[in-house]
Amino acid sequence: MEVDASYEDAAAIQSVFDQAIYSNIIDHLHDDKDALTSCTTVCKVWLVPASAHLFRSITWKHCFLELYGLLKSVPRIASALRTLQLTSWRLHGDPCFDHPKHERDEAEPLACEELLSILELTPHLDTLRLADVRWLGCWMHPPHAPAHRRLARTLDTVVLAHSAVMFCEDDLHWLACFTRIGTLAVEGCERVRANQERLGARVERLNGVGVIIVRDLLAHVLDLSAVRSVTFGTSPTPKYHAAFLAGIVNVEALDYPNPDDTFRLPAYPNLRALTVASSFCESLDEGWTWDMPMAQDFFTDTLQHLRQTVSGHIEELGIRCDLARDDKPDDEFSVDEMERALARLDWQGLVPILERCAKDCKLRVYVRCSVRFPDATVDECQSLVENVVEKALSDLQGRNRVGAVYQLDDYRHFQRGNSFSIEDVNYLLGQ
Repeated sequence: MEVDASYEDAAAIQSVFDQAIYSNIIDHLHDDKDALTSCTTVCKVWLVPASAHLFRSITWKHCFLELYGLLKSVPRIASALRTLQLTSWRLHGDPCFDHPKHERDEAEPLACEELLSILELTPHLDTLRLADVRWLGCWMHPPHAPAHRRLARTLDTVVLAHSAVMFCEDDLHWLACFTRIGTLAVEGCERVRANQERLGARVERLNGVGVIIVRDLLAHVLDLSAVRSVTFGTSPTPKYHAAFLAGIVNVEALDYPNPDDTFRLPAYPNLRALTVASSFCESLDEGWTWDMPMAQDFFTDTLQHLRQTVSGHIEELGIRCDLARDDKPDDEFSVDEMERALARLDWQGLVPILERCAKDCKLRVYVRCSVRFPDATVDECQSLVENVVEKALSDLQGRNRVGAVYQLDDYRHFQRGNSFSIEDVNYLLGQ
Protein backbone atom coordinates (compact mmCIF):
# COMPACT_ATOMS: atom_id res chain seq x y z
CA MET A 1 0.00 0.00 0.00
CA GLU A 2 1.40 3.36 -1.00
CA VAL A 3 1.40 5.97 1.75
CA ASP A 4 1.07 9.69 1.07
CA ALA A 5 4.00 11.36 2.84
CA SER A 6 2.11 14.48 3.88
CA TYR A 7 2.24 15.83 7.40
CA GLU A 8 -1.49 15.11 7.87
CA ASP A 9 -1.21 11.46 6.92
CA ALA A 10 2.00 11.16 8.90
CA ALA A 11 0.24 12.40 12.03
CA ALA A 12 -2.55 9.88 11.45
CA ILE A 13 -0.05 7.04 11.09
CA GLN A 14 1.78 8.08 14.22
CA SER A 15 -1.41 8.13 16.26
CA VAL A 16 -1.95 4.44 15.53
CA PHE A 17 1.20 3.43 17.34
CA ASP A 18 1.99 3.87 20.95
CA GLN A 19 5.00 6.19 21.13
CA ALA A 20 7.04 3.67 23.12
CA ILE A 21 6.42 0.93 20.56
CA TYR A 22 7.25 3.32 17.75
CA SER A 23 10.57 4.25 19.38
CA ASN A 24 11.40 0.62 20.05
CA ILE A 25 10.91 -0.23 16.39
CA ILE A 26 13.46 2.37 15.31
CA ASP A 27 15.89 1.48 18.11
CA HIS A 28 15.67 -2.21 17.28
CA LEU A 29 16.68 -1.51 13.68
CA HIS A 30 19.64 0.71 14.50
CA ASP A 31 22.18 -1.60 12.77
CA ASP A 32 20.01 -2.53 9.78
CA LYS A 33 20.73 -0.06 6.99
CA ASP A 34 18.15 -1.48 4.57
CA ALA A 35 15.34 -1.47 7.14
CA LEU A 36 16.15 2.05 8.30
CA THR A 37 16.22 3.21 4.70
CA SER A 38 12.73 1.78 4.25
CA CYS A 39 11.59 3.62 7.38
CA THR A 40 12.75 6.94 5.96
CA THR A 41 10.49 6.46 2.92
CA VAL A 42 7.29 5.87 4.94
CA CYS A 43 6.74 9.47 5.93
CA LYS A 44 8.55 12.47 7.35
CA VAL A 45 7.64 11.52 10.90
CA TRP A 46 9.62 8.32 10.43
CA LEU A 47 12.41 10.06 8.54
CA VAL A 48 13.84 12.11 11.39
CA PRO A 49 14.41 9.38 14.04
CA ALA A 50 15.35 6.77 11.44
CA SER A 51 17.93 9.02 9.82
CA ALA A 52 19.38 9.79 13.26
CA HIS A 53 20.31 6.10 13.53
CA LEU A 54 21.13 5.75 9.86
CA PHE A 55 23.63 8.60 9.84
CA ARG A 56 25.12 7.88 13.26
CA SER A 57 28.04 6.00 11.70
CA ILE A 58 29.15 6.73 8.13
CA THR A 59 31.92 5.44 5.88
CA TRP A 60 32.59 7.95 3.12
CA LYS A 61 34.73 6.96 0.14
CA HIS A 62 36.15 9.58 -2.18
CA CYS A 63 34.78 13.10 -2.91
CA PHE A 64 35.37 14.88 0.40
CA LEU A 65 34.03 18.19 -0.90
CA GLU A 66 30.69 16.49 -1.54
CA LEU A 67 30.65 15.31 2.06
CA TYR A 68 31.37 18.84 3.25
CA GLY A 69 28.55 20.20 1.07
CA LEU A 70 26.15 17.57 2.37
CA LEU A 71 26.91 18.25 6.03
CA LYS A 72 26.60 21.99 5.50
CA SER A 73 23.29 21.77 3.64
CA VAL A 74 21.69 19.10 5.88
CA PRO A 75 22.50 19.94 9.52
CA ARG A 76 20.39 16.99 10.68
CA ILE A 77 22.97 14.56 9.30
CA ALA A 78 25.89 16.53 10.73
CA SER A 79 24.23 16.57 14.15
CA ALA A 80 23.50 12.81 14.10
CA LEU A 81 27.02 11.79 13.09
CA ARG A 82 29.06 10.11 15.84
CA THR A 83 31.54 7.93 13.91
CA LEU A 84 33.09 8.87 10.57
CA GLN A 85 35.47 6.88 8.40
CA LEU A 86 37.12 8.54 5.42
CA THR A 87 39.09 6.87 2.65
CA SER A 88 40.68 8.30 -0.48
CA TRP A 89 39.97 5.27 -2.60
CA ARG A 90 37.14 3.65 -4.44
CA LEU A 91 37.69 0.07 -3.30
CA HIS A 92 37.28 -2.72 -5.81
CA GLY A 93 36.85 -6.22 -4.42
CA ASP A 94 38.72 -9.09 -6.03
CA PRO A 95 37.47 -12.66 -5.48
CA CYS A 96 41.08 -13.88 -5.54
CA PHE A 97 42.07 -11.77 -2.55
CA ASP A 98 40.69 -11.15 0.90
CA HIS A 99 41.59 -7.46 0.78
CA PRO A 100 40.21 -4.89 -1.69
CA LYS A 101 42.39 -3.59 -4.50
CA HIS A 102 43.34 0.06 -4.86
CA GLU A 103 42.95 1.86 -8.17
CA ARG A 104 45.80 4.40 -8.25
CA ASP A 105 44.08 6.77 -10.66
CA GLU A 106 40.99 7.06 -8.48
CA ALA A 107 42.62 8.37 -5.32
CA GLU A 108 40.95 11.47 -3.89
CA PRO A 109 43.47 13.46 -1.82
CA LEU A 110 42.36 14.94 1.48
CA ALA A 111 43.63 18.38 2.45
CA CYS A 112 44.05 19.26 6.11
CA GLU A 113 41.79 22.28 5.68
CA GLU A 114 39.06 20.08 4.19
CA LEU A 115 39.26 17.73 7.15
CA LEU A 116 39.05 20.56 9.67
CA SER A 117 36.09 22.09 7.83
CA ILE A 118 34.24 18.76 8.00
CA LEU A 119 35.02 18.42 11.70
CA GLU A 120 33.73 21.93 12.39
CA LEU A 121 30.32 20.89 11.02
CA THR A 122 30.02 17.74 13.17
CA PRO A 123 29.71 18.88 16.78
CA HIS A 124 28.82 15.45 18.19
CA LEU A 125 31.42 13.40 16.33
CA ASP A 126 33.49 11.38 18.77
CA THR A 127 35.33 8.83 16.58
CA LEU A 128 37.27 9.62 13.40
CA ARG A 129 38.98 6.95 11.32
CA LEU A 130 41.21 7.82 8.36
CA ALA A 131 41.73 4.63 6.37
CA ASP A 132 44.03 4.59 3.34
CA VAL A 133 43.95 8.38 3.11
CA ARG A 134 46.12 10.13 0.56
CA TRP A 135 47.13 13.46 2.04
CA LEU A 136 47.12 16.55 -0.13
CA GLY A 137 48.36 18.85 2.63
CA CYS A 138 51.73 17.16 3.06
CA TRP A 139 53.09 18.53 -0.23
CA MET A 140 50.74 21.41 -1.02
CA HIS A 141 51.02 23.25 2.29
CA PRO A 142 53.57 23.55 5.08
CA PRO A 143 53.07 20.76 7.63
CA HIS A 144 52.14 23.27 10.31
CA ALA A 145 49.66 25.20 8.14
CA PRO A 146 46.47 24.34 10.08
CA ALA A 147 48.02 24.89 13.49
CA HIS A 148 46.58 28.40 13.78
CA ARG A 149 43.08 27.00 13.38
CA ARG A 150 41.97 25.88 16.81
CA LEU A 151 38.80 23.84 17.27
CA ALA A 152 37.31 24.31 20.73
CA ARG A 153 36.33 20.67 21.01
CA THR A 154 37.64 17.20 21.81
CA LEU A 155 37.60 13.84 20.03
CA ASP A 156 37.31 10.57 21.91
CA THR A 157 39.12 8.47 19.31
CA VAL A 158 41.22 9.04 16.19
CA VAL A 159 42.29 5.99 14.18
CA LEU A 160 44.88 6.29 11.43
CA ALA A 161 44.89 3.08 9.37
CA HIS A 162 47.32 2.24 6.56
CA SER A 163 47.44 5.83 5.37
CA ALA A 164 51.06 5.86 4.23
CA VAL A 165 51.18 2.80 2.02
CA MET A 166 50.76 4.28 -1.46
CA PHE A 167 51.87 7.84 -2.05
CA CYS A 168 53.36 9.93 0.68
CA GLU A 169 53.98 10.35 4.36
CA ASP A 170 51.27 11.16 6.83
CA ASP A 171 50.84 14.65 8.14
CA LEU A 172 49.23 14.59 11.57
CA HIS A 173 49.95 18.13 12.66
CA TRP A 174 46.22 18.86 12.52
CA LEU A 175 45.95 16.91 15.79
CA ALA A 176 47.20 20.04 17.51
CA CYS A 177 44.05 21.88 16.45
CA PHE A 178 41.96 20.08 19.10
CA THR A 179 41.66 20.83 22.77
CA ARG A 180 42.13 17.14 23.57
CA ILE A 181 42.08 13.74 21.88
CA GLY A 182 41.29 10.75 24.06
CA THR A 183 42.88 7.92 22.04
CA LEU A 184 45.14 8.02 18.99
CA ALA A 185 45.39 4.57 17.40
CA VAL A 186 47.93 3.95 14.64
CA GLU A 187 47.41 0.87 12.45
CA GLY A 188 49.95 0.01 9.76
CA CYS A 189 51.41 3.52 9.41
CA GLU A 190 55.17 3.68 9.85
CA ARG A 191 56.22 6.45 7.44
CA VAL A 192 55.44 9.89 8.75
CA ARG A 193 56.40 13.48 8.12
CA ALA A 194 57.27 15.66 11.06
CA ASN A 195 58.10 19.32 11.36
CA GLN A 196 60.54 20.27 14.10
CA GLU A 197 58.07 22.76 15.54
CA ARG A 198 56.60 21.39 18.74
CA LEU A 199 52.85 21.83 18.48
CA GLY A 200 51.81 20.26 21.78
CA ALA A 201 48.82 18.20 20.63
CA ARG A 202 47.15 16.75 23.73
CA VAL A 203 46.53 13.01 23.38
CA GLU A 204 45.87 10.92 26.48
CA ARG A 205 46.13 7.37 25.09
CA LEU A 206 48.34 6.00 22.29
CA ASN A 207 47.63 2.59 20.74
CA GLY A 208 49.69 0.65 18.20
CA VAL A 209 52.76 2.86 18.53
CA GLY A 210 55.51 1.83 16.09
CA VAL A 211 59.22 2.58 16.00
CA ILE A 212 59.36 5.27 13.31
CA ILE A 213 56.08 6.85 14.40
CA VAL A 214 57.72 7.56 17.75
CA ARG A 215 61.01 8.76 16.32
CA ASP A 216 59.72 11.03 13.57
CA LEU A 217 56.36 12.33 14.68
CA LEU A 218 54.99 11.80 18.15
CA ALA A 219 57.91 13.34 19.98
CA HIS A 220 57.50 16.52 17.91
CA VAL A 221 53.75 16.85 17.55
CA LEU A 222 52.45 15.66 20.92
CA ASP A 223 52.65 17.07 24.38
CA LEU A 224 54.19 13.90 25.81
CA SER A 225 53.55 15.00 29.37
CA ALA A 226 49.80 14.71 28.66
CA VAL A 227 50.03 11.03 27.64
CA ARG A 228 48.54 8.73 30.26
CA SER A 229 48.47 5.37 28.45
CA VAL A 230 50.71 3.80 25.76
CA THR A 231 50.34 0.52 23.89
CA PHE A 232 53.32 -0.30 21.69
CA GLY A 233 52.74 -2.06 18.39
CA THR A 234 56.41 -3.06 18.21
CA SER A 235 58.95 -3.78 20.90
CA PRO A 236 60.53 -0.61 22.29
CA THR A 237 64.23 -0.15 21.60
CA PRO A 238 66.71 2.30 23.15
CA LYS A 239 67.71 3.68 19.73
CA TYR A 240 64.24 4.92 18.77
CA HIS A 241 62.27 5.11 21.98
CA ALA A 242 64.61 6.60 24.57
CA ALA A 243 63.50 10.22 24.05
CA PHE A 244 59.86 9.23 23.80
CA LEU A 245 59.95 7.13 26.98
CA ALA A 246 61.76 9.90 28.79
CA GLY A 247 59.04 12.36 27.75
CA ILE A 248 55.95 10.45 28.92
CA VAL A 249 56.71 11.31 32.52
CA ASN A 250 53.07 11.10 33.65
CA VAL A 251 52.21 7.75 32.04
CA GLU A 252 49.91 5.60 34.16
CA ALA A 253 49.53 2.48 31.97
CA LEU A 254 52.14 0.90 29.69
CA ASP A 255 51.77 -2.11 27.39
CA TYR A 256 54.58 -3.43 25.22
CA PRO A 257 55.57 -6.77 23.63
CA ASN A 258 58.58 -9.03 24.04
CA PRO A 259 60.82 -7.03 26.39
CA ASP A 260 64.44 -8.03 26.81
CA ASP A 261 66.83 -7.62 29.70
CA THR A 262 68.87 -4.96 27.87
CA PHE A 263 66.07 -2.42 27.96
CA ARG A 264 65.24 -0.37 31.03
CA LEU A 265 62.14 1.66 31.68
CA PRO A 266 62.50 5.07 33.27
CA ALA A 267 61.16 5.41 36.79
CA TYR A 268 57.61 6.62 36.19
CA PRO A 269 56.17 7.96 39.45
CA ASN A 270 52.55 7.57 38.28
CA LEU A 271 52.82 4.15 36.59
CA ARG A 272 50.11 1.91 38.01
CA ALA A 273 49.50 -0.69 35.28
CA LEU A 274 52.22 -2.56 33.37
CA THR A 275 51.53 -5.24 30.74
CA VAL A 276 54.12 -7.19 28.77
CA ALA A 277 53.70 -9.85 26.09
CA SER A 278 55.52 -13.13 25.64
CA SER A 279 55.46 -14.81 22.22
CA PHE A 280 54.71 -18.52 22.16
CA CYS A 281 55.20 -19.18 18.45
CA GLU A 282 58.15 -19.69 16.13
CA SER A 283 58.42 -19.01 12.41
CA LEU A 284 59.98 -21.84 10.37
CA ASP A 285 60.36 -22.38 6.62
CA GLU A 286 57.28 -24.55 6.55
CA GLY A 287 55.24 -22.16 8.65
CA TRP A 288 54.61 -21.35 12.28
CA THR A 289 54.71 -24.19 14.73
CA TRP A 290 54.74 -24.89 18.43
CA ASP A 291 58.16 -24.82 20.08
CA MET A 292 57.73 -24.97 23.82
CA PRO A 293 61.44 -24.67 24.76
CA MET A 294 61.49 -21.41 22.78
CA ALA A 295 58.27 -20.32 24.46
CA GLN A 296 59.75 -21.08 27.86
CA ASP A 297 62.82 -18.98 27.00
CA PHE A 298 60.60 -16.03 26.06
CA PHE A 299 58.64 -16.36 29.26
CA THR A 300 61.81 -16.64 31.35
CA ASP A 301 63.25 -13.53 29.68
CA THR A 302 60.00 -11.69 30.38
CA LEU A 303 60.12 -12.62 34.06
CA GLN A 304 63.77 -11.57 34.29
CA HIS A 305 62.88 -8.21 32.75
CA LEU A 306 60.00 -7.71 35.16
CA ARG A 307 62.18 -8.44 38.20
CA GLN A 308 64.29 -5.45 37.24
CA THR A 309 61.44 -3.20 36.13
CA VAL A 310 58.51 -3.37 38.51
CA SER A 311 58.35 -1.24 41.61
CA GLY A 312 56.22 -0.88 44.69
CA HIS A 313 53.62 1.37 43.07
CA ILE A 314 52.50 -1.13 40.37
CA GLU A 315 48.86 -1.94 41.13
CA GLU A 316 48.11 -4.11 38.09
CA LEU A 317 50.61 -6.40 36.38
CA GLY A 318 49.63 -8.01 33.08
CA ILE A 319 51.19 -10.95 31.24
CA ARG A 320 49.97 -11.50 27.67
CA CYS A 321 50.51 -15.01 26.31
CA ASP A 322 50.33 -15.48 22.55
CA LEU A 323 49.23 -19.05 21.92
CA ALA A 324 48.48 -19.17 18.20
CA ARG A 325 49.66 -17.87 14.86
CA ASP A 326 47.97 -14.73 13.57
CA ASP A 327 47.45 -15.60 9.92
CA LYS A 328 45.44 -18.80 10.35
CA PRO A 329 42.51 -18.12 12.69
CA ASP A 330 40.76 -21.37 11.74
CA ASP A 331 43.49 -23.53 13.26
CA GLU A 332 42.15 -25.66 16.04
CA PHE A 333 43.89 -27.02 19.08
CA SER A 334 42.30 -28.65 22.05
CA VAL A 335 41.91 -27.41 25.59
CA ASP A 336 44.30 -30.19 26.65
CA GLU A 337 47.00 -28.82 24.33
CA MET A 338 46.57 -25.35 25.77
CA GLU A 339 46.64 -26.73 29.30
CA ARG A 340 49.89 -28.62 28.64
CA ALA A 341 51.49 -25.54 27.08
CA LEU A 342 50.63 -23.21 29.96
CA ALA A 343 51.59 -25.80 32.58
CA ARG A 344 55.18 -25.88 31.28
CA LEU A 345 55.78 -22.21 31.96
CA ASP A 346 57.45 -20.93 35.12
CA TRP A 347 54.46 -19.32 36.79
CA GLN A 348 56.17 -19.55 40.17
CA GLY A 349 58.65 -17.03 38.84
CA LEU A 350 55.90 -14.44 39.27
CA VAL A 351 55.95 -14.78 43.06
CA PRO A 352 59.03 -12.61 43.73
CA ILE A 353 57.81 -10.12 41.13
CA LEU A 354 54.44 -9.76 42.84
CA GLU A 355 56.22 -9.25 46.13
CA ARG A 356 57.93 -6.19 44.63
CA CYS A 357 54.62 -4.69 43.51
CA ALA A 358 52.10 -2.84 45.62
CA LYS A 359 50.56 -4.90 48.41
CA ASP A 360 47.17 -5.11 46.69
CA CYS A 361 48.61 -5.62 43.18
CA LYS A 362 46.43 -7.65 40.84
CA LEU A 363 47.98 -10.04 38.34
CA ARG A 364 46.12 -10.25 35.03
CA VAL A 365 46.94 -13.05 32.60
CA TYR A 366 45.79 -12.41 29.02
CA VAL A 367 45.69 -15.41 26.71
CA ARG A 368 45.70 -14.44 23.06
CA CYS A 369 44.15 -17.24 21.06
CA SER A 370 43.07 -16.84 17.45
CA VAL A 371 41.60 -20.31 17.18
CA ARG A 372 37.92 -21.13 17.38
CA PHE A 373 36.87 -23.90 19.68
CA PRO A 374 34.48 -26.26 17.84
CA ASP A 375 30.83 -25.85 18.76
CA ALA A 376 31.57 -23.31 21.49
CA THR A 377 30.26 -19.80 21.92
CA VAL A 378 32.56 -16.89 22.74
CA ASP A 379 31.44 -16.98 26.38
CA GLU A 380 32.11 -20.72 26.55
CA CYS A 381 35.55 -20.19 25.02
CA GLN A 382 36.33 -17.56 27.61
CA SER A 383 35.23 -19.86 30.41
CA LEU A 384 37.41 -22.69 29.05
CA VAL A 385 40.51 -20.52 28.87
CA GLU A 386 39.91 -19.00 32.30
CA ASN A 387 39.71 -22.49 33.78
CA VAL A 388 42.97 -23.52 32.08
CA VAL A 389 44.85 -20.43 33.26
CA GLU A 390 43.48 -20.66 36.78
CA LYS A 391 44.59 -24.30 36.93
CA ALA A 392 48.09 -23.34 35.76
CA LEU A 393 48.18 -20.63 38.43
CA SER A 394 46.57 -22.66 41.18
CA ASP A 395 49.53 -22.16 43.51
CA LEU A 396 49.06 -18.39 43.31
CA GLN A 397 45.32 -18.41 43.91
CA GLY A 398 45.78 -18.18 47.67
CA ARG A 399 47.25 -14.72 47.17
CA ASN A 400 43.95 -13.59 45.65
CA ARG A 401 45.87 -11.74 42.97
CA VAL A 402 45.16 -13.64 39.79
CA GLY A 403 42.58 -12.83 37.15
CA ALA A 404 42.36 -14.78 33.90
CA VAL A 405 41.36 -12.84 30.81
CA TYR A 406 40.66 -14.44 27.43
CA GLN A 407 41.23 -12.48 24.24
CA LEU A 408 39.86 -14.02 21.07
CA ASP A 409 41.82 -11.47 19.05
CA ASP A 410 44.24 -8.77 20.16
CA TYR A 411 43.29 -6.40 17.38
CA ARG A 412 40.38 -4.03 17.84
CA HIS A 413 38.50 -4.20 14.56
CA PHE A 414 36.78 -0.97 13.65
CA GLN A 415 33.00 -1.24 13.44
CA ARG A 416 32.51 0.08 9.94
CA GLY A 417 29.63 2.47 9.54
CA ASN A 418 27.06 2.63 6.79
CA SER A 419 28.76 3.36 3.49
CA PHE A 420 27.13 6.18 1.51
CA SER A 421 27.62 8.00 -1.74
CA ILE A 422 26.11 11.40 -2.47
CA GLU A 423 23.50 9.64 -4.62
CA ASP A 424 22.46 7.48 -1.66
CA VAL A 425 22.01 10.49 0.58
CA ASN A 426 20.06 12.48 -1.99
CA TYR A 427 17.72 9.53 -2.44
CA LEU A 428 17.16 9.15 1.28
CA LEU A 429 16.46 12.83 1.70
CA GLY A 430 14.11 12.92 -1.26
CA GLN A 431 16.13 15.60 -3.02
